Amino acid sequence: KREEIGECLKEALGKMGSGVDDRLDRYARQLVQYGKRGRVDKIAKKARGNARKQKMQTVFHSRSMMKRYIYRKILCKMKMIPDMVVFESFFGKNYSDSPKYIYEYLNETYPGTYKCVWVNTGKKLELPYGGKQVRRFSFRYFYYMARSRYFVFNGRQPRYFVKRKGSVFLETWHGTPLKKLVFDMDDVTSATPLYKEEVYKQTRAWDYLVAPNQFSEEIFRHAFMYDGNMLETGYPRNDILYRSDREQLTGEIKDELHIPRDKKVILYAPTWRDDEYYGHAKYKFTLMLDLDRMREELGEE
Repeated sequence: KREEIGECLKEALGKMGSGVDDRLDRYARQLVQYGKRGRVDKIAKKARGNARKQKMQTVFHSRSMMKRYIYRKILCKMKMIPDMVVFESFFGKNYSDSPKYIYEYLNETYPGTYKCVWVNTGKKLELPYGGKQVRRFSFRYFYYMARSRYFVFNGRQPRYFVKRKGSVFLETWHGTPLKKLVFDMDDVTSATPLYKEEVYKQTRAWDYLVAPNQFSEEIFRHAFMYDGNMLETGYPRNDILYRSDREQLTGEIKDELHIPRDKKVILYAPTWRDDEYYGHAKYKFTLMLDLDRMREELGEE
């Protein structure tokens, strides 16, 4: 087929006027000259080289692209640090959720065994046990993302994350799926059109996915199209609900929040809705509770 293409190029370009080449830049003139001789191999080699050149120009004109390039091409080829763990909760926004309690358990149960790194958004987190902190998308962030062996996240990792051989990714997720997720959704109104494809690729890097119960496990399987290892252990963040000193802890929390100890407390913590938003990843919140009626129905306790 290459020979046939070469002959077609020779015939077509041979009909061009001699002055046409003068209006082309050096790169295009070389391609035309190769084409007139039917040298498809030379055209392919030249085009590949030009594509690499343009890519490198793009990379070094964009700081974020340059960091990603160094991450993939250099840092990910360095030796992994076998006892290093990267933790991230809600994209680095805070020290919380199941990654927090796994971090504390590791440090309490295996003190000094693991080098722990927490991702933040630029604002320092209040960490016990002296863990390292790195700002998300900084050079140090890419260094630790490339060299760590273990990852404990409660959300999706970046699209360009490289799953290295021998690394272990523990995905704890962050809630019970009472709403539809990813592949259970008919339409994705507020995210990128490639949302489902991106999520599918990201979940392939998960070695373990934590499920809080059987209900969630069944939904996670089809919502993420996930056929990997599922850990139906309950969420580590919820272990606190089963502590032997729970009543004492409850009283301390009420004191801190200035709530009388004899009052019952209802926590209302709804998640965002895909069809109610201002823009990409900026969701609205509409209070669906009738507070006056609740006050009437629930009384003074």
